[in-house]
This record gives sequence, structure tokens and C-alpha cells, in this order.
Amino acid sequence: FGDMLDQMNDMTPEQEARMKAMGVNTEMMKKASTMMANNPMMRKAAQTMMKNMSPEQMMKASQQAQQQMKNMSSEDYEKAFKDMEKGQK
Repeated sequence: FGDMLDQMNDMTPEQEARMKAMGVNTEMMKKASTMMANNPMMRKAAQTMMKNMSPEQMMKASQQAQQQMKNMSSEDYEKAFKDMEKGQK
């Protein structure tokens, strides 16, 4: 899991371009991975949740999250992250 977070933060420009072409907001992804890397409780919760999911369930959850995020403004993103940070304190 730690390796995955590192990869999300250390993407090459080519990898980032591919992610963007798939509709992924790479800045949001980097912020989320940094938040999880710096917050052991959040990281453990994500690991626990993913451990109990099949690959198909993880893909569906990822697609749903991406769809929801597609419709969010920059302000919505920032508010969501601030709310997550508050919830972890």
C-alpha cells in the first residue's frame, strides 16, 4: 500500500498524461495519497476497506468516485479535503 502511495506521488509526465486521459484528476489523487501517507489512521482504514473488496468491487468504487469527482469544482475539492482532515483529528 505504501508503494502505491509513493507511485501516485512520483508519476512521470507520461504517466500523469495517461491518467488525465482516463479522466483522473491527478492533483486530487496526489493530495489524497499525501494525506494518507501522513495519516496512519486514514491509511489503515483504507487498507482494511480494500482488503475486503474483490478487484471488481475496487474498480467499481474507483469508477464511482471518479464520476462524482468529475462534477466537483476546485472549491468542492478543497472543501472535501478539509472535511477529511478535520475528521481525522
